[in-house]
Amino acid sequence: MFPREQLKRAAALTEEDFVQLGNCRRPHNRLGFAYQVAFVRLFNRFPQQQPFELFEELVCFSAAQLGLDVELMGLYRKRQPTIFEHRQSIADYLRLRPFGDAEASQLGLFLSEESCRLEQAAARFESDGAIRLVFLFVELPLSVS
Repeated sequence: MFPREQLKRAAALTEEDFVQLGNCRRPHNRLGFAYQVAFVRLFNRFPQQQPFELFEELVCFSAAQLGLDVELMGLYRKRQPTIFEHRQSIADYLRLRPFGDAEASQLGLFLSEESCRLEQAAARFESDGAIRLVFLFVELPLSVS
């Protein structure tokens, strides 16, 4: 689904990620934590929790970076409380915040302003373009009889 280069760019673990992974005691928890970090960076959202959303290519990529077996994800996905705790830790670590009413209001305002700005620009372009086309391609009669 994703080219290898895009996975490397978006989902490669950083030194800071490995520091965070140091808080996970068991290999399957390290893999699950790394997978969720990579998932957030790649899809800009957390994986669905019930059932736990797995993107196999990303599981393999995360496991390879850690030198772990992909089969460990089976253990990880069985522990919903751990998945939820990791989600909270990752949100704090990546400084993510929920998209609530305030954010929806800000987004609506931004989109409204951008829409008005683009409409005004389009109107100017249409007007300027029509005038230029008249002067470039149309000969106007000098006198009307």
